[in-house]
Amino acid sequence: MRHIFAKSTLTVKRILFVITFIIGTLHIACAATEPDLMLLDNTEKIVQYGLDSTGSWWAITQPYEQFVHVYINGKRYGPYSSSTLPRFSNDGSTWAFAFVRDLQAYVRTPEDEKRIAAERINGVVFGSQSPIPWVEFSVSDIRTITDGSTTYSTTGAIGLAKLDPSGTVVWHVARRGSQMALVRNGVDKYVYDDIELAGVWSDARPVFSARIGALWTVFLGEQELVGNMQRVLNLTVNAFGTVVAFNASSPSSFINSYMYTDDYRNCWVGPNLDEARDLVLSPCCDLIAVPGKAQGGSRVVLFNSAAYPAGTATSRPAFSFDGAHMAFTGNDGESFISMDGLRHAVRGGVALSAQCALSPSGSTVAWTSSTTLVVYDLDREKMTLNKMCDTMSLDVIYNRRTSEYQALGLYGARLFLLSSPAR
Repeated sequence: MRHIFAKSTLTVKRILFVITFIIGTLHIACAATEPDLMLLDNTEKIVQYGLDSTGSWWAITQPYEQFVHVYINGKRYGPYSSSTLPRFSNDGSTWAFAFVRDLQAYVRTPEDEKRIAAERINGVVFGSQSPIPWVEFSVSDIRTITDGSTTYSTTGAIGLAKLDPSGTVVWHVARRGSQMALVRNGVDKYVYDDIELAGVWSDARPVFSARIGALWTVFLGEQELVGNMQRVLNLTVNAFGTVVAFNASSPSSFINSYMYTDDYRNCWVGPNLDEARDLVLSPCCDLIAVPGKAQGGSRVVLFNSAAYPAGTATSRPAFSFDGAHMAFTGNDGESFISMDGLRHAVRGGVALSAQCALSPSGSTVAWTSSTTLVVYDLDREKMTLNKMCDTMSLDVIYNRRTSEYQALGLYGARLFLLSSPAR
């Protein structure tokens, strides 16, 4: 009996040890962060919501079947018959949205609302370095855009306008019979078989790709950057209008990444690739990150000319807001984070469907899973999870003002702001 009792006691001790070990491990891997903030309760149906890169949040709710409210940083506006999504200036100092009330269109800013004589509001746009919103609306086939003091109109416009960084010059793409035109401040400037407008340079020249016959050319105003391409992808201009980058395939069937600044005599050209996608341009520097497949079949992420192993699956790369670091998540049988080319194995998995955010120190990375905000500390090899939600937004930001990672989630039809310190 004593022998049996001793064996039973030993078994219980072993079980308790295993349980204690598991709890300790979970605590290290998934330590809870400080409480998250409920932004909206469930008294109104939440239709859409979002988080600006500067930390401002917004939501559109439906208190009644035919009316909506717009919430921005906790303040409610409305009710309205309909509303566009709020847009924020690049520095986060102001915002604007358009709405319809009693069959009449208006534009709303933090200061006031102004009436607009329009049949349909197309949207609100800001110059990347300007706090002044431009409102774009249509009457029949005439597209008009105004900042309240200056107004331009054109016919056949497609898509919202692009502004130069200072927010003074307006470019549209517009249909002209079987061709397309680039329209500057209401006046046609360039006509091609097809046009894709990416942005506007610091000196107000448009950055675009144009199809001439079966081939595409990338232009900076009248300056040809690269010509006779089979296709052009991911054409991107930074917020300052000083760097442009893109992927393009030549008739030789190779795909290359290209980059140009005013300091270059010709475009910088990256290595030959069999595949390329999701080009990401640094917010401030002439640096790019491109997931793709190198010649020979290995999957890589190019950091300019450096090729980092990408595994069998890779997320979209991300830069820190100051451009100091680049990171991506991947999997090749085990999950990992690559920070500036240095690989860190991650137990517990990583998200590949969403772009991650990273701190300016390069020591932590964050992403959203289907249910929460996840932060991984690369130095401490520690993962933290926030409140478990029913659904999460894909967007996660590094808030420069608070030095936190933030994301939005819905739990029980209530909207929460999930925050976690970033080291």
